[in-house]
Amino acid sequence: MNGRSHFLWSLGLSMWIMHYFFKTRVSLNIVISFLIAFLSWLPDIDIMMENKYSKEKNRSLFNRFMYIFTKTFLKHRTITHSIWIPVILIYFSEFYLSGYYLLKTFLRIVYMSLLLHIFEDTFTVMGVRLFYPLNINFRLFRFRTNSYSHSCVLNITAVIIISLFIYFYV
Repeated sequence: MNGRSHFLWSLGLSMWIMHYFFKTRVSLNIVISFLIAFLSWLPDIDIMMENKYSKEKNRSLFNRFMYIFTKTFLKHRTITHSIWIPVILIYFSEFYLSGYYLLKTFLRIVYMSLLLHIFEDTFTVMGVRLFYPLNINFRLFRFRTNSYSHSCVLNITAVIIISLFIYFYV
């Protein structure tokens, strides 16, 4: 999926998830859903760093470090698209952060965005390797990223999900 599809799907799905599972006010629900949608790019940081580094003429030391780090340790759809990082964040935030409400809320937003991103990437031809060291791909559908069917079906469906939420709850 591309960034626009991730943003739209994460926004729409997180609105419904926040409404039914976390029972927040609609205004807070929408703000948190926008944060989740914005952070849904996190698992694709390797591609973003590669694109940024290749286009940038004045490469800073930090950008060089991030580029080398992502090229060396973060191959696309490996550990960043596995279930392990969200599981560790869920475990840590629920069992070790009982007194830190803001940090716990932020980690919930991060692991929600990671889980939604992984779920959304199961719609692609490539699928995701949920249990990363194991070479088992999970796919729900087989949309080719940036194809016509991808743009039409996924983006229109995301807009419908968001519209239904606004119609029923706002």
